[in-house]
Formats: sequence, structure tokens, C-alpha cells
Amino acid sequence: MSTFANSVKRTCAAVCPLYGDVPLGAPGPTGQKGTPGPPGGNGIDGMNGEIGQPGFYGEAGDTGKQGQPGDQGDQGDEGAKGHGLPGYIGDQGPKGQRGRPGRAFNGTPGREGERGHVGRPGLRGHPGLRGVPGVCQTTGCVLLNNNTTNGSHQNAPQRLRRHP
Repeated sequence: MSTFANSVKRTCAAVCPLYGDVPLGAPGPTGQKGTPGPPGGNGIDGMNGEIGQPGFYGEAGDTGKQGQPGDQGDQGDEGAKGHGLPGYIGDQGPKGQRGRPGRAFNGTPGREGERGHVGRPGLRGHPGLRGVPGVCQTTGCVLLNNNTTNGSHQNAPQRLRRHP
């Protein structure tokens, strides 16, 4: 309460003894309805709301139609030279036709060839048969013949060698 109202209250209470503590009576009748007030102004916009939770996924859609075939592309570049494996040998072909008969003439006779190399030495021959014993020309044959009759060991007869 303001200071002015306090001073009025004190002044009135000093003059009128009934001021302030008077009991109230029954309420009066309801008053008439007053004139409507002016329309109110626009209200203040509220704050932006929070982002909600993600929604549920929908059902799978229908499959689409197949598109039209595309245009034909350009011709490609020539590829690199290949490295193939060698093939199999084919079958023998048919026999050819017989040729024309040739013109016969006598050729020149051949020349004698060069002299050949000396050959390797041959294998050793077999020993020959024993010859007929010849006439003894040395002295002392009688002694040799006597020893053979006495039973002493025999000497092998010696061959005569002939030199050309």
C-alpha cells in the first residue's frame, strides 16, 4: 500500500470510529453485463519443437517395368595379334598326276675321283701251319739227337726265318 493510502486510512479512522472494522452485510444483486472489451492481440509464437523419432519403413514397392533397349554402340578397336598354338599336321593329300616325259640325252661321263686316304693297319693274321723240317746245317746235331734218346728234356725245334 502506498504512503498516501496509509495516511487516508489513518485520517479516516481517526474521524470515523466505524472505519476498518465494520462487519459486512449480505451480498447485493448481480450487476449488469458490461460491454465486451476490445479484441486481444496476436499471441506469441511458441518455440520450435524437437525432431521426432524416425518413422517405420514402408512396404516394398512394386518392381518397375523393363526399360527400352539402348542405342547400338560404336565399333570397337582392333584387338592385339593372338598367339595361337601350332595346329596338328594334316592328312597326306591325294597322289598327283604323272608328269610329262622328259627329253633324254646322254650326259658327260663322270671324272675319276681323288685319291683316298691310307687305311688303318689290318688285324694280325693266324699263325701258319708248321713247315716240313729241313736239313740241319749246324755242327753238333748228333749230340742233340743223342740227348733226346737218353730221356732228357726235349728242346723245341727252331724255325728258320727267311728275310726277303
